[in-house]
Amino acid sequence: MIAVVPGDERWRLVGRTGRGADVLASGRMAETPRHDGPRWQEALVRLRDAAGDLLVTSPDDRHYRWVLLDEEGRPIAACPAVHRDPVQCRDAFDTARRAADAALADHYHPAAGTDFSAQDHPMADATTG
Repeated sequence: MIAVVPGDERWRLVGRTGRGADVLASGRMAETPRHDGPRWQEALVRLRDAAGDLLVTSPDDRHYRWVLLDEEGRPIAACPAVHRDPVQCRDAFDTARRAADAALADHYHPAAGTDFSAQDHPMADATTG
């Protein structure tokens, strides 16, 4: 099961299993979302689409993490530094992308009377293309 756990300042994308839960990605809440959706929605769309620059780093020389950066070098989403090598870390990025896709599909419910049209839907390219 995939869940988005929103907080006051940050969101977390969590994958739950029978043995517990793993944080797949996290990021800051949007200050001013473009649409009347949740403040984490735009970041998950960008994560799903890999819309940014992917950086794989090893902050402690033993564990790796990925960070997806926007055009200005600000983090869109990142994972914890828990991966043992860069290949495993890139695989975790792909897993987070699939999880973001699932979370967006589960949580998309536009508010009645908004100007959020079908072409603005995060899955529009997958459902109409």
